[in-house]
Amino acid sequence: MTYNQIYFMGTGRVGGACLQILAEACVSVPITCLSVEQYAIPTVENQCRQMGIPYLRMPPKELRLFLSQQEAKILLLSAHNSYIFPKEIVEKENFTIINFHNAYLPNYRGRNAPTWEIFYQEKFGGATWHFVAPTVDTGMIIVQEKVPIQPDDTALSLLMKSAACGVSLLRQHIGSFLQKERMPHVPMSSGKLFLSSDIPNEGFYDTNWSLAKGYAFLRAMDYRGLPIMPVPRIRLEDRIYEIENYALEECASGGGRCLTFLRNRMEADSSAA
Repeated sequence: MTYNQIYFMGTGRVGGACLQILAEACVSVPITCLSVEQYAIPTVENQCRQMGIPYLRMPPKELRLFLSQQEAKILLLSAHNSYIFPKEIVEKENFTIINFHNAYLPNYRGRNAPTWEIFYQEKFGGATWHFVAPTVDTGMIIVQEKVPIQPDDTALSLLMKSAACGVSLLRQHIGSFLQKERMPHVPMSSGKLFLSSDIPNEGFYDTNWSLAKGYAFLRAMDYRGLPIMPVPRIRLEDRIYEIENYALEECASGGGRCLTFLRNRMEADSSAA
């Protein structure tokens, strides 16, 4: 073991699973969970309470100050964590920061990678553990694995498969994570960065798309009610409709397959005036 203190930042089931693996592998070094999430899903906080692990929640500015004051040799593990580490923290010599990203880097940096992998009709997504660098998702790769994208995968199903792959990779390689000198360092080029505000085609279904592209768009927007992407919309004549549901089915006549969807009128399209 090369660290005097371990910090963990993560949320939800993935964060909880990663914390469990970390705690089981690391019994001789203190672990503390950090959070800037004001309304975080309580999975990790409840787990910390049960495991006797300190859980500290603070605003981003306060966390920045807290981390800047740490002088011990620290491993900070990040999994499903939205906090972007400031450059001065990343570059502190006593810090090693490792992050899980739910894509096969260097492609699809940033937020909502499963959405973009499906929208651009990729054959695979993935999971990557990498060192954190000052620029988002550009640090050297430690370990990664591809996740095949099936024809009917939605953003949610791909997200879940990528997350499961990331947890499995951590379980397999946790020993190396705790011994920095044993970890591979694979240089990484810089792919496109996607922001949380980015939405495929601004959220509108294009009636000129091919069947495959249209189906990819709908699946890319589909998180089954989770507030990650807006409900997809479509313009028909002078109206805008929400697409409430969709299906790829056998056509009633002429053979082949076709897309069907339920829609609900939202508003007049002001651009049609």
